[in-house]
Amino acid sequence: MDDRRQVLRRVGIVLCVVGACDVALMIWCIAQGQSYSSSLNMFAVTAGFFLIRGSERAVRIVRWFSAYYIAALGSAALVIPFMFPMELWILTIRLYPGATFISVFILLTVFGLIAWAYWQLRTEPVLLPSSNSGRRIGPPRLAFALGAALVIGVAGSVHCLLNDDTARKAVLLAKERYGEDYRYFVSSVRWSGNRAQVRLTAYNAHEMRPVQIEWEQD
Repeated sequence: MDDRRQVLRRVGIVLCVVGACDVALMIWCIAQGQSYSSSLNMFAVTAGFFLIRGSERAVRIVRWFSAYYIAALGSAALVIPFMFPMELWILTIRLYPGATFISVFILLTVFGLIAWAYWQLRTEPVLLPSSNSGRRIGPPRLAFALGAALVIGVAGSVHCLLNDDTARKAVLLAKERYGEDYRYFVSSVRWSGNRAQVRLTAYNAHEMRPVQIEWEQD
């Protein structure tokens, strides 16, 4: 039991520290007028608090969501690179190496933290109370399946949306307005009534720039 308490306390403290740092970063970004999105912050702090207290329910919840995010992040890492042209990836890395490095570092750090928490909560001392009470202690297969399915489903929907007739028309209009010297990648499509608003990234071997195309649908 002492081993179990040590594991839960260790994981709980790490989650509380990471969550508190994430909250502080969110507040700073808001104060600076910058966008910020994260699913850790208060969830990590709350989960860490209950883990420190030894809550068995918190153990099950954190373990389930850890499995979900492991599958989601892993699937995203495999799927997202194929959703963008290779030339655009290379240009982004070349033009913004610092921002690219930071983004990759944060992603790997979050993935590593979640995987570590899951692994810790799957150790024998933590699983023993559930095993003794007759609860199922196998891996949360549903969580893994849902995490992967969500990412694959969203990626498929986005791919279809960004390659439909509206997207193709936006690329043709962009070429007419900005010229053939650029290649165009559709990043978002939005409809407001009969008005189409399409955001694209125009890029060539030396630069990239955001452009927007709008038109009224007949």
